[in-house]
Amino acid sequence: MVQFDSTISQRHGASPTDRRVTTFTATERGRGFQVMIAGCMPLHSSSNMPRYVRGTITFDGCNVPVVDLDAKAGRAPKTVTDDACVVLFTQKRSGRPVAGALYRDIGEVLELVRRQDDLLDRDRFWTDLTL
Repeated sequence: MVQFDSTISQRHGASPTDRRVTTFTATERGRGFQVMIAGCMPLHSSSNMPRYVRGTITFDGCNVPVVDLDAKAGRAPKTVTDDACVVLFTQKRSGRPVAGALYRDIGEVLELVRRQDDLLDRDRFWTDLTL
């Protein structure tokens, strides 16, 4: 099972603690993926964390840090907009989330999936993908 749990959005004029995360789960379906909306949760500000940790979310009872990989690599941090997304990475054995990565938008998340070319038949992937 491959999981992509995504989308951070912030209402215009809202404070950083008002940001919400819409969760998408992508599961293998044949040689493609099926994507379904799973829920929505707040992105909390993080204290005593490195600058590249943009906040935390609570997912299945776990506090999960959300990392900006651009900021971690020394580049300019991503801007969190209504289109920003988070991909949760889960521990294989337990299935528990261990970290989230911040992406600019759903297109950047789909690019991550598209890079799995060696595992997927591209035409079937786009046929099976449902949002």
